[in-house]
Amino acid sequence: EKGLLVLSEGAQRTLNVSSLPVLLLPDDACFGGGSREATLLLEAFIGYDTVLISQLHVHFRRGFVHNTRYGDLYNLHIDSSGGEDDDRSLGERALHKLGVLSVASALALTTTTLVAFTLRETHAR
Repeated sequence: EKGLLVLSEGAQRTLNVSSLPVLLLPDDACFGGGSREATLLLEAFIGYDTVLISQLHVHFRRGFVHNTRYGDLYNLHIDSSGGEDDDRSLGERALHKLGVLSVASALALTTTTLVAFTLRETHAR
C-alpha cells in the first residue's frame, strides 16, 4: 500500500513496515560515474529521478517509490507492455522522441511569436 510509505518512521516500526532507504549521489556509477557529459545530460534534460524510476520499473514492475527529500510518491504499477513500442530499436525511439521535442519546440516558438506580435500591435494603438 502506498500510504504506508508516507507514515512516520515510528508508525512504520509499529506496523512492521519494511522499507529500504537508498542514497544515490550524482557521481555514482549508475548515473555515468560523474562524467561531465552524463551530468549535463541528466541535469539539463532527463533528470536523475527519471533514470532511477525507469530502472526500478524495469526490474520490479510493481510497488511504490517515495522520494523523502521532495515528498514525491511514484507508482511502479504502470503497464509498459505497449506492444509495438517495445519492438522498436533504441535509434527509432530516440528519433521519435526527437520528433516530439521538435513539434513541442515549434509550438512554443509559434505561440511566443504570436504573443509578441499581439503585444506589439496592442501597444502601438
